[in-house]
Amino acid sequence: MERLSRYARAWVGLTQQPFLVALRDGMVSLRAIRRWLVQNYFFLEGLLAFQADLLLRAPQPHRSILALGTVFTARELDWLYMQELDWTVPAHPAVTQYLRYLQELEAQPYSLAAVLHWALHRCLVDVWLADKPQAHGGDGQVGVYLAELVQRRTLPEFQALLHDLEMIALEAEAAIDPALLEQYLERMLAHEKAMWRMAWEYAQE
Repeated sequence: MERLSRYARAWVGLTQQPFLVALRDGMVSLRAIRRWLVQNYFFLEGLLAFQADLLLRAPQPHRSILALGTVFTARELDWLYMQELDWTVPAHPAVTQYLRYLQELEAQPYSLAAVLHWALHRCLVDVWLADKPQAHGGDGQVGVYLAELVQRRTLPEFQALLHDLEMIALEAEAAIDPALLEQYLERMLAHEKAMWRMAWEYAQE
């Protein structure tokens, strides 16, 4: 696992993004969280398209695992769709730029896209497992949202999926130029940081 774990160290600092720190301290308003969740919905729709493309390109032994990943994304979209969110707002530039990055990956070899697919999910889970932000006071609905978000992102079933995605990534990594992989991982991390900056902007308004 060490081969891939060394990449995971690159996003350890994401757990200290101001938005996540504010969430942990109960300093983010319900309005800001709802705005952030809308943008999460837009991103997950694009992620689902990327996952569908990856599934179609995958070798048969990988398909059942990748199909389960699409199910998790679809369920997350279902949950977000049931929330009281404002669907009239446009996608934030941070979201559209991240989705263009995922679309670019669709034109890259399957092996590269598979490793980045694992990295994206590992990054997300590491952030939530590290901080497990909880609301300390404030609007009760904020605490409800946060408890649900933490639960959904740290489910044992999702942890098992992440393990299987890592097995796929380990197999795929051998076929990738390390310099190219580093380049795409750096870009992914930049997009992740931009998404958290977007969330922090909402928290400050």
